[in-house]
Amino acid sequence: MSWAAMNYVRRLKRESGVVGNLRLLAIMIAWRIPTGHIESRPVSRGALARDTGLDRKTVRGLLKKVIATGLVRIGAAGRGRGRYNTYLIPNLAGPLFMVSDESEKGGESPPFFALEKGGESPPFPDDEKGGDSPHLASKRGAIRPNSVRTCTSKDVRTKTTTTARKPVAAVTYETALDFLDWFAGAYPAHHQGAQVTVSVEADGPVVVELLTTPCRTVERLQAMALAMWTVTAGEDPWLVRADDRGLLLLRHAADRLDRIVSAREAGQSVRSAACHYRHEPPCSSMAACLEREKSLVAAREATG
Repeated sequence: MSWAAMNYVRRLKRESGVVGNLRLLAIMIAWRIPTGHIESRPVSRGALARDTGLDRKTVRGLLKKVIATGLVRIGAAGRGRGRYNTYLIPNLAGPLFMVSDESEKGGESPPFFALEKGGESPPFPDDEKGGDSPHLASKRGAIRPNSVRTCTSKDVRTKTTTTARKPVAAVTYETALDFLDWFAGAYPAHHQGAQVTVSVEADGPVVVELLTTPCRTVERLQAMALAMWTVTAGEDPWLVRADDRGLLLLRHAADRLDRIVSAREAGQSVRSAACHYRHEPPCSSMAACLEREKSLVAAREATG
């Protein structure tokens, strides 16, 4: 899979016409492009429908539209009922990409990391057969998410599909790329202006794992990153001693950081409940809140 190709599609401007469901479809075509190439592995419309949470009729119409934009064109046309076509994104051609005549078989439902031999793919609801795809034996040490049920999009609703509970791979990948942009932008503010290097190919799978194992929202993951940068010795002495507070530490200490975020939210909730007059910062107790309000009222009356 090519995170660079997916990132290219995600960064297309609105003027390109590749937005909404059209962009989700293009992202999943880009997912099947091997790194350094511009042509995807063979893929069926049914696989693209599962990846995006759309029905086949909608996918068929979107394929016509995305081809009309010039972003995508059919490479090798498939035959028969399945129609396993390959798709090219010609604008990817450049120094980082090379054309290949490979026709490797692509999986029906993408896993959330680059496939390794014997790797496991997550269960996706299969509308054709009913039920989930079976688990395969996982390579020792490999960690793969079981679902992405929090990663859905209102935009993918159609007359014949409901995505409120359906995992949508395309939205997960796009969310991961959005988080990487946020992480790179927010990092300098907590490190005296120092920049951080982010690689979509290396760091994209890390973020997907954090979003899906267990399922987390991107807002929760952002709160965990902020906790990693602002942790105190009282909250976690081990994290305070960490020199490099980047994505690898975020992944390694995810459970610790999740607990810190929960503790902070619980503490904020208690303080907010105790602060009857909504002071900023919130008061720690009702007595302190009343005393503070009296002082503020007296100060306002003294100044007229």
